Amino acid sequence: MASAEKGELQNVLQLETELSDGGIGDLTPEQSKRLKRKIDLHLMPIMALCFCFQLMDKLALSYVSILGIREELHLTGTDFSWANSMFYFGYLAASYPSAVLMVRLPVAKLIAGSLLLWGLIAMLTSLCQNATGLLINRFFLGVAESPLTAGLTIIVSMWYTRDEQPCRQSLWYIGGSVGTLVGNFIALGAGNIHSISPWKALYLILGGATVAASILIFFLLPDVPSTAWFLTKKERMHAIARVSDNLTGIKSTHFNGHQFWEALCDINMWLQFFTQLVLNIANGGLLAYLNIFLHGTGFSKQQVFLLRACDFPIILVVKLYVAWASSRYKNSRIIWTIVCLCISTLGIALMRQLPPHLKWGRWAGAVLMYVYTAPYGLLAALASGNFGGFTKKSVASALIFAAGCAGNIVGPQLFKGSESPEYPTGYLTTLICMAVTIVLCLIMMGYIRWENKRRDRAMIERHGSTCDSNNMMDGIMANLSDKTDKEQVNFRVAQRGIYHSGHGYRPESDNVSPPPNPVSMPE
Repeated sequence: MASAEKGELQNVLQLETELSDGGIGDLTPEQSKRLKRKIDLHLMPIMALCFCFQLMDKLALSYVSILGIREELHLTGTDFSWANSMFYFGYLAASYPSAVLMVRLPVAKLIAGSLLLWGLIAMLTSLCQNATGLLINRFFLGVAESPLTAGLTIIVSMWYTRDEQPCRQSLWYIGGSVGTLVGNFIALGAGNIHSISPWKALYLILGGATVAASILIFFLLPDVPSTAWFLTKKERMHAIARVSDNLTGIKSTHFNGHQFWEALCDINMWLQFFTQLVLNIANGGLLAYLNIFLHGTGFSKQQVFLLRACDFPIILVVKLYVAWASSRYKNSRIIWTIVCLCISTLGIALMRQLPPHLKWGRWAGAVLMYVYTAPYGLLAALASGNFGGFTKKSVASALIFAAGCAGNIVGPQLFKGSESPEYPTGYLTTLICMAVTIVLCLIMMGYIRWENKRRDRAMIERHGSTCDSNNMMDGIMANLSDKTDKEQVNFRVAQRGIYHSGHGYRPESDNVSPPPNPVSMPE
């Protein structure tokens, strides 16, 4: 193993030798649950805070679209569409460098630095004098934000088992709902500021708050389990042992060229890539123009912000239920994604087809439309839990999120300024995109089931059904080997625990028996 790859492994070996009893002992189900609760308590609020500020800053342009920025900066024609798209040009341009940085630098520190940088850039938005300045500002805002979402996904994969990841990905995504709520109230208050332009006040408030949050996150968010400040030495070893059966690795600082090419040749990665691409074509237009649509329907500016804030409890309940149900019911995350997409399709149809005088029906459609955001955490879990090897996982995550960027670049261009505020062409396109995304999800579900059965047959042919070791350190070393999912025939996730030849089956409860047909990639 190259010296650059040894950092986390050396941390683990050092922790083992420093323990007074000479080892870490067995991790019982009760200890695992207590440790998981402790990790949740310290990680989830900080990660949700990161995404809260990300979404507030990302949606700021939507807030200020009715607070005077279009008039003051003389945005005409497609200027506003390009201002929305330019953010994702920056995000896309920085996606590959972000993947490299996530391998070479501490992920948590990279996230904190990202928040600091984009908070400063958000504050500089208030200095823009014309459309050109806004476009440049939006590009660099996208560059600064690019490491965050993929970085949070990587952190979840280092701390949680693959069965636990969908729920945790959804939990920190809830920070986005909180950000939407808070952002709308800040926009409502900024609309009453008269000493400076309301849109400038909004950017100064959001940017300053983001800078302050980045300092907090720098000290509170740990880089890897082996150096977590809130765990004892023994708990750090147990935290690594909990996820040893993931066989997706913890952290390597070596950029592996073989894993890079394997990621590019992985069918599952491309299915997720195109799913994110098409879904975010819809997303790019829906979020950017929703406030303009509602304002044009007949609601005042104040009513628009209050109604958008009212979305919060509805969407929160949906996100919490989807997060719970995807963990409660085995291999159901793609199914719940499809359900949410169907609900959103109905909402978009109501927004487009109802006449303007039925403004409350249109608002109800807007609430249903927003449900498509509920399974974003589940889709992120597919990226973090189904790829082994740190380089492959980082590259796959970056490419999948880059596809989301490309979709968000295209989306706003489909909403023509000449069709404001109805945008019939734009909403028709989003309906088509939702239908295509549903089809892609069905194809992905079929492929994953086929791949799982293929791996089951390969395991039986190569190893039979024996499990020759239950040693915890063996599992840890296997997980730190930085091998990809395709390099490990035993890459498996089961209904309640993990099964793989050589490390045994570890159910969450002593009363649970190993399933007869373990599967590899969760759906």
